[in-house]
Amino acid sequence: RGAAAATGADVGRPRGLGGGGAAGAGRRGTGDPGESGDPALEEALRSWRRARAGADGVPAYVVFADRTLKAIAEARPTTLAELRRLDGIGPTKLEAYGEEILALVAEHA
Repeated sequence: RGAAAATGADVGRPRGLGGGGAAGAGRRGTGDPGESGDPALEEALRSWRRARAGADGVPAYVVFADRTLKAIAEARPTTLAELRRLDGIGPTKLEAYGEEILALVAEHA
């Protein structure tokens, strides 16, 4: 993933600077503690992530980081394009989980 970002594969899509607290500063849906989201949706996303990680045999953070779940709950995307714009969601995760995430968001509309 790092090599793809360095070669410009995600041109036009802002990325964090890596590890710093300023990563994604000023962007909608970064999961900053001061931002508000939908707690019920966020909990549904966490439950979905737990189940999906178990089915895939991977740790939950491999599916999505907590901050990505917060960003989804805040942004409430309705299309794959909107979902793709959120930090932590690249083409692979969009393909693997996008439709499931959009369905969860729609259930909590």
